[in-house]
Amino acid sequence: MKLNHFHIIGSLGLLSLFSACSEKKRENTSSNNAPVTQFITSDGVNREGLMRWLNDNKPKLEREREMDEVQYTLRYQPKEYMALLESGFNAPDSIVRKDLQHYTGMQSFNLRIAIKDYQFEALKYHVKGDQAYDARVKYCAFTMQNDISLLLDGKDTIPCCLFHFERSFDASPVCTFMIGFSQEMIDKKNKNYHDATIMFYDRLFDKGIIKFRFERNDIDNLQLISAI
Repeated sequence: MKLNHFHIIGSLGLLSLFSACSEKKRENTSSNNAPVTQFITSDGVNREGLMRWLNDNKPKLEREREMDEVQYTLRYQPKEYMALLESGFNAPDSIVRKDLQHYTGMQSFNLRIAIKDYQFEALKYHVKGDQAYDARVKYCAFTMQNDISLLLDGKDTIPCCLFHFERSFDASPVCTFMIGFSQEMIDKKNKNYHDATIMFYDRLFDKGIIKFRFERNDIDNLQLISAI
C-alpha cells in the first residue's frame, strides 16, 4: 500500500507547530495519561489535545539510532494522528473521522534519516554522479519498502505494507518516510508477543541492519487500542 498524498506540509511540521505553543494551551491536568482514542469521537475532534498528547509522550513513542554520520529516528504514529495528517488540520470533523477508517487495522510509523552536519539534500551525500543519485531516488521511492520489516519476539516477521517517501529535494537534509504494518497480520502471526522490533536494512548509505525495539508495555501503558 502506497500513501499517495498529504494535505498538510508533513508530520514534522505539524508536530513542531504545536510543540511551540503547547505550553500556552496546556490545561491544568496533563494529557499524558489520557487515551489517544479520546481525541476523535462522535462528539468532535480535539486537535490541540491530540498534538499535546503526542508531544507529552514523545519519549515512549520515539526511538533513535546512530551509525557513524547517519542518524535514524523512528516515531510511532497513532491512527488518530494519521487521520489528522491525511485530512488536514482544519478539515471538518466528519472528514477526519472518515479518514480515521483508512488507518484502522494499521500500525504506522514515521522514519527519518539525516546526515549529521550536512546542509544539503541527504540523497546527495557522497553520491557519485547523476546515475547514482537517480538510483538512490528510485530506491527510496520503490524498493526500500522491501528492506523494512517488523519482527515479533525475534521470530515472526511482518512485511511493510504501507510505504511513502516524502521527497524534499534541496529543501531539507532529512529523508522522511511513512511506513506501516497490518494489524491483522500481526494478530495472525503472534497476537501475544512481548516486544516488537522494526528492522531496516539500510542500502541507502550501506549501514547494515538498523533496529528499533519497542516493548509492548511501552505503548500499552499509553492506553492505545491495538497498539504495538
